This record gives sequence, structure tokens and C-alpha cells, in this order.
Amino acid sequence: AESLRVQLRLFEWTQGALGQDDYQLNEDLLYFPRLMTLEKSEQKLVRVGLRTPALEREKAYRLFIEELPAPPVAGGARVAIAVRFGVPIFVKPAKEDIRGEIEKISLDKGVLHVGVRNSGNVHFRIQSIKAASGETFTKEMSGWYLLAGAARDHALELPAQDCAKLKQIDVSVKTDPPLELKGTLGVNASLCKP
Repeated sequence: AESLRVQLRLFEWTQGALGQDDYQLNEDLLYFPRLMTLEKSEQKLVRVGLRTPALEREKAYRLFIEELPAPPVAGGARVAIAVRFGVPIFVKPAKEDIRGEIEKISLDKGVLHVGVRNSGNVHFRIQSIKAASGETFTKEMSGWYLLAGAARDHALELPAQDCAKLKQIDVSVKTDPPLELKGTLGVNASLCKP
């Protein structure tokens, strides 16, 4: 029912050595407006422009839209919740190379670790990581964006009763844009013990 005041801020988006997202304030892109007020059910456009093109590798950004706090209201203490979300923006290189690989698969204390590397020059999103052993066992998890050149370890906890029976685990990683990465790990019961 009330108007909503927001500010927009641009951050360069990178991923660290362990695949964690890192954001740094940035002015590589032009964007307007930087402050706006939205009335109930109102829509507004945000314009984003490119200052410099990406050359060899895609550049990734997040445009964060952050609610500004409303002025305090008399009448006692109140709790206010502010909304903040980031819109991904990708600046593609002239020639895209979509590649990925499973760097490692390991099992330790019943936790399966799948290391995935983006060896291309543009991002992809991991849709699913599936671990299976024939028809007796299947476990699946979803992933996240993996930026160009970045790597991330994904951990799946295996149920102890299933893990002890496994001889082999086949791993399949599906991404968008579509890639299917595969790997296999031999298993013995000692890798399942906590």
C-alpha cells in the first residue's frame, strides 16, 4: 500500500578459489536510474549500457536493487524488513567457448565431493549433480552459477546404510547451456565410516 524507495548499485561478480561468490562495487556499466520510487503496482524500466566490451572472457556483474528504509513512524518500536536482490548481467566475449569438466570425485566419511571446473570463457549454471549406482542408489542436488574459469566443490551426504553397500558411484553433472559431464568413483566401505 505504501510507495517503495530503492537504490541501484552495480557490483562486479567473481568467484574465489573455493567457488564462493565475491562482489566488488564497480562502474564498468552505465545504468539509470540509480534511485527510484515505486508506487503500488507500478513498473519502471532500468537502462543498462556497456562502457567497454568483454574481450577474451565473459564479464559478470550483479545489479543490486535495495529497498531504502522508510522514515520512522511514531507509536513505539516496529520491525522493518528491507528487500535486496541482485540481477545477473553477463557481458559476452566475441567468441563463446562453453566447456566444463569434473576435476575430482572423492568420498570421505560418507560425503561425496564433486569438483566441477568451468574451463570455458562464459558462465554456465549447474542444473543438477546426480550420483547413482545402478538401480540401487540415486541422489541428486542442484547447483549454482559457475563463472568462466571458476571451480566449485559440491558435497552430497550419502545415507550410511546405502553408502556401505556401494561398489561404484557414477556422477553426472548437467548444465545450462547444455553440457553433460560424467565421472566414476570406486567405493569401499571404509570411505563411508564417520
